[in-house]
Amino acid sequence: MKKILLITTIFISFSVLAETKTAAGSGYWDAITWSPTGEPDSDDDVIIPDGITVIINDAAKTIRSLTIQNDGSNSNPGTLKNNYPLTITGASSTDSTISGKLEVNSTATLSESNVTIGSEGIITIFAGKQLIFSSSSSSITNDGVVTLNSSSSLFSSLIYKGSSVVEVTYKRSISGVTSAWDLIGSPVSGETASDIVAQTAIANNGSNFGIGVYNNGSGTDDTSGYGQWTTFTGDDATFHGTLYPGRGYQMATDGSTNSEIDFTGNLVTSTVTYAITEGDSSGDAPSVAGTRFNLLANPYTSYISVNSNAASASSNGTTGLLSVTNLAKLHANNQAIYVWNGTDYTTIGTSTSAANATIAPGQGFFIGGKYDDGAQSFSIPLSIMSEDGSDDGISGDIINDDRAELFIRLFQYDLEKRTEIYFLENGSDNFTSADAGGFQLNNNSIYSRVVSGENNVDLAIQTLNIDEVNDKVIPLGINAEAGEEAIISISHNTTNPSTYVYLEDALEGTFTNLKETDFVITPDSDLQGIGRFFIHTSSTTMS
Repeated sequence: MKKILLITTIFISFSVLAETKTAAGSGYWDAITWSPTGEPDSDDDVIIPDGITVIINDAAKTIRSLTIQNDGSNSNPGTLKNNYPLTITGASSTDSTISGKLEVNSTATLSESNVTIGSEGIITIFAGKQLIFSSSSSSITNDGVVTLNSSSSLFSSLIYKGSSVVEVTYKRSISGVTSAWDLIGSPVSGETASDIVAQTAIANNGSNFGIGVYNNGSGTDDTSGYGQWTTFTGDDATFHGTLYPGRGYQMATDGSTNSEIDFTGNLVTSTVTYAITEGDSSGDAPSVAGTRFNLLANPYTSYISVNSNAASASSNGTTGLLSVTNLAKLHANNQAIYVWNGTDYTTIGTSTSAANATIAPGQGFFIGGKYDDGAQSFSIPLSIMSEDGSDDGISGDIINDDRAELFIRLFQYDLEKRTEIYFLENGSDNFTSADAGGFQLNNNSIYSRVVSGENNVDLAIQTLNIDEVNDKVIPLGINAEAGEEAIISISHNTTNPSTYVYLEDALEGTFTNLKETDFVITPDSDLQGIGRFFIHTSSTTMS
């Protein structure tokens, strides 16, 4: 008789049960006593009781939900300060409640959470920090206060793509009137011009205030073909009413340094469209006076990606402002946006690197619309919202070692202008949509022209093929005044160290190695236009 041995394997499944961890005293997250014992982890619901302050000070933390309590007196509410990243997963449909204070001093991400901000709740996002709702299905109920802060070079962000009506205040840093005017739009919906002029920080001169509009079309009294700037009186502000999201304005605060202006309203939670007006002084519409350029602005409380390079580098956004659809609405010579940097305009085109192709919340920018018999609408979709940005999108010299970039500048009268040359896989000697002409309102004292083909566009950005980086002769246009020293030099260069960059002065028959020395000239007469100077990129020396 055979014996059959039966072996039974028992599988025991272990699962981590979610716990509610309550802070028993104030201090650092990893050092205070938690009840039950143990530092909270990604499966836990965290409670910060009234009167207790917890600081995340040493490493990123992940939890399931967060409740910050307040007894109602608001004299000593529960407070969480995340000096390191915090992720709230909202797993198992677990919601979070902020009745005390949440001070966002690093990135705070809510993956799937719904959040209620109680009547005594306060969320403060510090300059340069960001609060991200990564799911568009998250809902926000706000009965408290949400404030975003900024400085002259740091801008906080709140990314939300859901449908909840959420009131926030964005304290937007704006230049002082004796320094430079800013180009700004409202990063919220519902703010009014009357509220802006009522704030003490806004500049004023008698009855005129530091806010106004740019009119590019017919009906202006401008005879230069560059449109007209106007400022608001109190009555003008009342008549103007609500600041339309996506529209740009000129603004300035009182004094010589930046001050904050409060923009209070609801988060913009749907695509913004802007109707392009069709003033054009370049012959496309000879019956239309003015200029093709329209002043728009970022309507969101977050940075936005301008091109596909920035969108690809973003963890949240999926597209850029210069989408195929939007590019079709722009004039062929101006496939770019133009951002005021305090002294002139920075051009951001389709070839601009990711790090330099984002713009800050509320930042104004110009586009050059294409003349059309029908209405043209420029779209600013939610999908361009980005979690990352540098300054207000105008730094322009962030080094990209994986790209071949060459910026040539002209310095005269303490003013610096530049033209940008990129060597990329999609580059061409001929004019393409990867090139961008200069901005009409700018003093384009230095520019390039296409290497090949008939095209007289003064280029702020030219994109050439990377395979031919060592074999280019690029026409360089210079407009410089007589009697004042002018300097032509390299301001930014990430081409291969073996690539020589020479400036040819065809009139004098000289070549200057710009990698070794600047070209300095004090012209006896005005330098105007194209034909005298050329940039040579070569693998060999020249003389």
